[in-house]
Amino acid sequence: LDMIGPPVPYFVHLFFSQLGQLTQSDRQPLTLATLESVYEKKILGPTCKHYFNHYRERLKRYGTVGERTAVTILSIVARQQRASASVLWEVYRKAKKRGSSELGFTELMADLECDWYLVLDPHTNEYFFMVDIMRDWWCRWFRAPKKQSR
Repeated sequence: LDMIGPPVPYFVHLFFSQLGQLTQSDRQPLTLATLESVYEKKILGPTCKHYFNHYRERLKRYGTVGERTAVTILSIVARQQRASASVLWEVYRKAKKRGSSELGFTELMADLECDWYLVLDPHTNEYFFMVDIMRDWWCRWFRAPKKQSR
């Protein structure tokens, strides 16, 4: 359960359903290595990708530029574990160009919080994923490209 993060019933059920599909010999005894393998290869792998796709698909409601901006923001937070609001504002500003506004940024970030993607730590002004399994899945399938060194 530590791999999942907060025990959201949907993700707990998904994990246990994948464990239930193991052969009897793989379950007896159930080892940490087996749990980690199921998490990495099944939950985060292609076997369960369709269980998470709606989290990606629902970003389309922001339009093409907004969707791309949200994907980039989520990918950065997934890769870095935490990202400051100022860093994410710059990502938003560059993506939206002349259409950027503080209000638009605030609304996008509030939507990402309300949709259970991100949480704002008020003490550090940094965003992080609410549920670890979502961060890990996002990092696996929608990793932001690393900045190229010059």
